[in-house]
Amino acid sequence: MINTTKKSIRNDISRWKSLTIDLSLTFLKLRYKGTVLGFFWSFLEPLLLLSVFYFMFNDVFGTKIPNFTLHVFVGLILFYMFVRGTSMGLTSLSSNTHIIMNLRIPKIILPLSYNMTAFIMMLFDFSIFFVYVVVTRFFPPTTIILLPVFMILTFLLSVGLSFPLSILSVKLKDLTYIWILITNVTIFLSPIFWRMDSMPPTIREILQYSPWVQLITMAQDATIYNKLPNTMTFLYVTAFILAVLALGVFIFKKFEKKVTEFL
Repeated sequence: MINTTKKSIRNDISRWKSLTIDLSLTFLKLRYKGTVLGFFWSFLEPLLLLSVFYFMFNDVFGTKIPNFTLHVFVGLILFYMFVRGTSMGLTSLSSNTHIIMNLRIPKIILPLSYNMTAFIMMLFDFSIFFVYVVVTRFFPPTTIILLPVFMILTFLLSVGLSFPLSILSVKLKDLTYIWILITNVTIFLSPIFWRMDSMPPTIREILQYSPWVQLITMAQDATIYNKLPNTMTFLYVTAFILAVLALGVFIFKKFEKKVTEFL
């Protein structure tokens, strides 16, 4: 009996995992449906963005910070993953009424699938980063092997926030616009166009308690500057993100049955 139950659970996990992956790929295809270039846009967008940064920071402003273009690009890639994941996750329930009403699937799969779509797009973005590395002959430090860890942490943070946001947006239609405003402000509070060590001591003292700021800083340091993350800082950021994820799952499970009442 126990073995049968375990087998059933494994089959359910395998089935829902396959469905989540299929949905994430479908959402990615729909994003570029009807466009002339199709998936090529996934490479063209970050390529143009990185080219503009390189031109502006090196030729126009003559920025003296070493590898500042890569510094900005790494920060932006993680930021875009967060924005895409939470923005698409936020509307994942309200924009898929037909799926919720017609298919008996766990609703939690929808925000998760959209975040996986955002994660795939982040992989496209980082592929351009490595093209840039080859072209400019920048030799990445050995600490770059930690980059996938920070990518996954960004993904988990986005997923954790998407769960309650998707529930709230079903009833609070203005949440989409509110979230856009919040993310527009977040980009200036993120260490993308500035570095932590360039901040005044008082501001730096405050920013060090921001898990988001620390996450991006650790990713930039490991990818570009050959710096290992501080152990306590890494554990602090990881614990915070896992707490957000656990709380997000709890809120989603608690209120998901009420979703159909407002769709």
